[in-house]
Formats: sequence, structure tokens, C-alpha cells
Amino acid sequence: VIQLLLRVLRDRKDRALLNEVCAAVVGAPFKPADAAPDAKRCDSLLHSAAGSRALEAVLETASAEAAASMFNGFFRLRMRAMTSGGAGEFGFYLAQKVADSLRDGPQLMLTFAEVDLAACLAPSAVAPQRAVVVRLLEACLRLQTGFKHVASDVFRALGLRDSSQNHKDR
Repeated sequence: VIQLLLRVLRDRKDRALLNEVCAAVVGAPFKPADAAPDAKRCDSLLHSAAGSRALEAVLETASAEAAASMFNGFFRLRMRAMTSGGAGEFGFYLAQKVADSLRDGPQLMLTFAEVDLAACLAPSAVAPQRAVVVRLLEACLRLQTGFKHVASDVFRALGLRDSSQNHKDR
């Protein structure tokens, strides 16, 4: 119900009410728009199916200020747990939505710094865990940044040599 309400408010362009509902879902004060979310409430939401989908909808519909606050105050701090299986069964899916919601290069690079690419790309990794890396790579394309750094990190995680080493062998 919360997901639908948030999307309807977004589509109706009722930003004031949308911001208020987003703040209520994550336990942040309505004013200022960039107030930090309540970490305990967000952790509780993260560990339930309906709650994690509500967090996904908040990420999808929140204002730029609120999304940045949620990223800095909650999601960035939990990306390692969400991508390694330490945040419950819904963490992988929420990490994918975080990747989809990244709005600038610095957020992208901070996210990559928190993700254990080797764990996400290991043979034992589950499909939703691998999908986090795909979504982060898509974010590189969407934001047009981080290509060289991210490619080197992915190559390293896969045990592949990066392109600079190929030139030395010739």
C-alpha cells in the first residue's frame, strides 16, 4: 500500500505530500528535507518483505535531498552487509535499488568502496547478489563516470588482469 501511495503521489506531482510520506516511512523529521532517517526503523524495514519494498519505493520517489540523506545516513553504511548477505534475504534486492537510485559520481564511488565485489562475483554468489554488480555497472553508464576505476575493481575481483598488464606482456 505504501509503495502504491508513494508512486501515485509522485505521478500526481504532489511533492509536498510525497516528501512528508517518504519522511514518515523512514522515520525522518519532515523538515528539513535532508534530515537523517531513523536507522532502527530502516533496519526493521530492511528485514521484512513489505518493509524492504517500501524502502525501495522511497528511494524511487524521494526528492534529491531526501535520497542523498538516506544514502549518507543509512544505505551507504549498510551496503557491505546488504551485498554480502548480512542484511537478510532482502538486502540484495534493496542494494540493487540503491544502485539504481545513485544520482552522482561521488555516490557511485562511495558505494563501490563499500561493496565486496569479490563476494558478489564469487562462484558461490547467488543471482541477486551478482545483479548488484550489474546494477552498479549500469549506474556507471547512466552517470557517465567511474569507468576505469570500476573496471579495474571488477577485473581484480574476477581474478582477471586489467588492460595495463596486457601491454607489458607483448
